[in-house]
Amino acid sequence: MFSRLIRGLQVPSLLKRVSLGMKPQVVFVLGGPGAGKGTQCSRIVENYSYTHLSAGDLLREERAREGSEFGQLIDNYIKEGQIVPVQITINLLRKAMEDTMQKDENKFRFLIDGFPRNEDNLQGWNTVMDGKADVKFVLFFDCDNQNPDLPSVHAADRPAVREAR
Repeated sequence: MFSRLIRGLQVPSLLKRVSLGMKPQVVFVLGGPGAGKGTQCSRIVENYSYTHLSAGDLLREERAREGSEFGQLIDNYIKEGQIVPVQITINLLRKAMEDTMQKDENKFRFLIDGFPRNEDNLQGWNTVMDGKADVKFVLFFDCDNQNPDLPSVHAADRPAVREAR
């Protein structure tokens, strides 16, 4: 009966799911540049029906989107090497989750790559998303970039490549 009442209302997808107890399940994916976050996220998506959301990609897309309310602000922060205000990043992540779940109700598991980047980001997430998403765990890649068998941002930085020159 409750679901019939909800169905008749124009309620955003995420709010509808929350009211029905169907919250997005989130895994934060963290690690340094070249640690393999993207590679491992691709594998998890392929094998476990997760959706990969990159905070950095969402910020770059919003920055490039014509008519973006926050595009210039994001551009300024990125150019200065600063972290974009947490409210903007969380809103982009929330909207991406809502859009994904609205398109396919079976897509409710998310890998969030590159967020949170600091304590302020985490506190912002907890404030805005409290009760709206379940963070299951953090997948943290702590990789030694000196090992030639591990991914690196620049292949030329690997010892084996330097020796081959």
